[in-house]
Amino acid sequence: MRFSFLLSSPCLLVLTGCSALVNPDESELARVDTGPVATTDSGVMRIDAGPGPTDAGPARDGGPLADDGGSPPTDSAPPPCTDGMRSCDGDFAVVCVAGVPQRTACPHGCDPGTMECAPPPMACPGVVPIAIGDTLFVDLCGTGDDESHVGSAECTSSGRADGEDRVFTFTLATEADILVDMRDADGSVAIDTIAYIRSRCGNPESQVACSDDILCSESDIMTGCMGGLQVRQSRIRTHLAAGAYYLYADSFDYRTSMGGTFACGTVRLSLTTP
Repeated sequence: MRFSFLLSSPCLLVLTGCSALVNPDESELARVDTGPVATTDSGVMRIDAGPGPTDAGPARDGGPLADDGGSPPTDSAPPPCTDGMRSCDGDFAVVCVAGVPQRTACPHGCDPGTMECAPPPMACPGVVPIAIGDTLFVDLCGTGDDESHVGSAECTSSGRADGEDRVFTFTLATEADILVDMRDADGSVAIDTIAYIRSRCGNPESQVACSDDILCSESDIMTGCMGGLQVRQSRIRTHLAAGAYYLYADSFDYRTSMGGTFACGTVRLSLTTP
C-alpha cells in the first residue's frame, strides 16, 4: 500500500504539471501573444517611416534660382545722371561721376551761374540790407566811385560807371522773378543811373543782371531823354535762383555837348516782385 501511494503521488504531480502545459489558462496566452507583437511590430514601422523627411532635404537645391534672378533688374537700371552734369542743391554742388551724383557741401553756398561752390565773399564795405517790397531814397554823394558794371546786352556802355555808387544786399529764400527800379529823384541835379546785380560782393564776374537806360516810351520821367532812351532811369526784370545777391546803385558823372551836367544826387531805389 505504501508503494502504491508512492507511485500514485508522483503521477499526480506529473499529471498536474502536464495538465498545466496541455491545458493552459487562456488569459495567460492572451497576455503573452498580444504583448510582443504589438510592441515589436509597431516599433519597426516608426523606424521605417523616419527616412521620409530626411530624403526630402535635397529640395534645397532649388535655392540658386532666386540668386540668378537678381541680376537682370540691376543690369537694366539706367544711370541716375549723365557724366559731367552739374547742378546746385541748396548749399551743395552736385556733379555726376560715372553715372552717380557726387554732392559737395559749400560753406559759402553753390553759385547758380557756375554750378560750383562759391568762393568766400569779398569785402563789401558799407553794404546796406534791402528787402523785397522796399523803396529807398539814396543819396549817392559822398559814397565814392568804388564799383562799375560789366558790359552786356542790357548794359552796352563800355565805359566805366564813374559816378558815385552804393551797394545793397538781399536774400531770396526760393527762386523768384524780381523787379528793380532806380530813378533820378533829385530836383536840383540830373543823375544818369545804372543798376546791376551780382551773386558775389565785389566780384564783377558774378554779375547776373544789369540795366543802364530804358526806352523813353516806358518811362514816366518827362525830361532827360537822349536818342530815345531815358538815361535817368534804370529797370531790371530778371529771374533769380534762391540765394544772396548784391544790388548796386551806380551812376555816370559827365557833361553833355549841350552843356548839361550829370552828377551825384538822390535816387529812388525799389525792389519788388512783378
